[in-house]
Amino acid sequence: MTGRLLKVGMIIVIVLIALIGIVPFVRQPGKGPLSIVQERDGLVEVREQVVDNTNRLRLVYGLHPLRMSWKLNQGAQDHSTWMARTLTFEHSTDLVAQMNRYFDSWNEAGENIGVFGGDLSELLTALRQSPGHRRNMLKPAYRQMGVGAVWGEDDRLWLTIWFKG
Repeated sequence: MTGRLLKVGMIIVIVLIALIGIVPFVRQPGKGPLSIVQERDGLVEVREQVVDNTNRLRLVYGLHPLRMSWKLNQGAQDHSTWMARTLTFEHSTDLVAQMNRYFDSWNEAGENIGVFGGDLSELLTALRQSPGHRRNMLKPAYRQMGVGAVWGEDDRLWLTIWFKG
């Protein structure tokens, strides 16, 4: 009898926890100070989805896949952090200087940015449908890409994608 009551009690506790949201199943934006999206918060998944989405599009057009670059991730992360902190949605003002900061040599560079509060797939669809963003995703000269993401105090995810050839 005691074992049965214990099981019922545990089920009730699990249901209550799920109902009040103590155990989030999806990472929600944090309240308060600027929160860089960490691997545990879904940045790995965001990066993987962005890279996978880009490479699937490139495959359709017979282009080589892009490799993820840690240095590009770092630069993109810095820009996303700046955008979220200042609530300024704009491309890097001097991408050449930014690339020189992270790389000794490079040939071509591009940047896609986005900010959203909804589903990542909606943003990725919008990027594919935008001529300028699509052009970056499909540029044959690019070999690497990096992704940075930050949850802002405004509960939106600020996204930067850097490309390098």
